[in-house]
Amino acid sequence: MASQKLNLTVDQGTDFSETLIAKNADGTVQDVTGFSASGQIRKSYTSDTATNFTVSFGDVAKGEVIISLARAQTSSLPASRYVYDVELTSAANKRSRLAEGQVTVTQEVTRDGAIDFVTEVRWRILNLRISQYQLGRLNTNKSDKQHSN
Repeated sequence: MASQKLNLTVDQGTDFSETLIAKNADGTVQDVTGFSASGQIRKSYTSDTATNFTVSFGDVAKGEVIISLARAQTSSLPASRYVYDVELTSAANKRSRLAEGQVTVTQEVTRDGAIDFVTEVRWRILNLRISQYQLGRLNTNKSDKQHSN
């Protein structure tokens, strides 16, 4: 089986899916009946942590292998560049690489209301603490001026 070089773009906070076609070295489609598959994204080739693709099969006679990431997974990936690969294992337990390349995760702008609410509460707490700190300093300064008179 020929390994495909394919760079992917994943939009942070969205559901991602890509259909890959398994091909033989001569370019013909590889029937993937009886195969299993797995794939991962890592920050670098030597990273200890990984995000696993969900891998399923479409039309196995046409070599269709579908990789996907759920919205919760793409939301947890910081916008950056990563590496990935997808490997197939035949019924005879022969493993080969189907695809590899870079994954670019693009920054999400739109966020769910719940995320906005949590962010808003954090900002309000921070601003309240800053205000309390400044008020405490103001009161301390007033007390110092009153004691000095």
